[in-house]
Amino acid sequence: MLIFPRVMRHFGVRNDDDFISIQNREGIDKDIAALVSYAVAPRTELEDDGRYLRLKRPVTSMLVIGDAEGRMATAAERERRRRVLVERALRTLPPEHRSADAREAIDSLIHVDVWKRSGLSFEFAHFTDRQIADAIWKLDTASKHGEPARPRPSRRGDARTTRQPGRLARPHLED
Repeated sequence: MLIFPRVMRHFGVRNDDDFISIQNREGIDKDIAALVSYAVAPRTELEDDGRYLRLKRPVTSMLVIGDAEGRMATAAERERRRRVLVERALRTLPPEHRSADAREAIDSLIHVDVWKRSGLSFEFAHFTDRQIADAIWKLDTASKHGEPARPRPSRRGDARTTRQPGRLARPHLED
């Protein structure tokens, strides 16, 4: 939740809630269907003649993104999850407005994807082993509680014990 707002500011992208809102799912397998249906479901009212729906607020798109693990490990699982979100958003409409056209419109608003389809987590896809090891070392609180501080990692392979499967296949970036 710290990186995206900083990157957006760096590139001059607005990050106020009226333009874009970034939410922490707190894990790949958390159910966010209620959030998605609230954010994406169109708010409508009948036109005077009752034949058409008028939007009461701008249409919202939803991009759900995370690591390729858990219920987002495969493309089929991500598509199944996306369909659940579309159905949940569609159910917010009155039954008489749940048409094929409404489904198609909502379907185009919800996207589910992963950082890297190879399965690497966000951290391993964007940071070197050295950067991850240094960050872990800086967060070590042992010395703050009167315990001896752990030694600082000194070589590139120190982060290997925390790697995900498949991490070794990725070539190392230079420190």
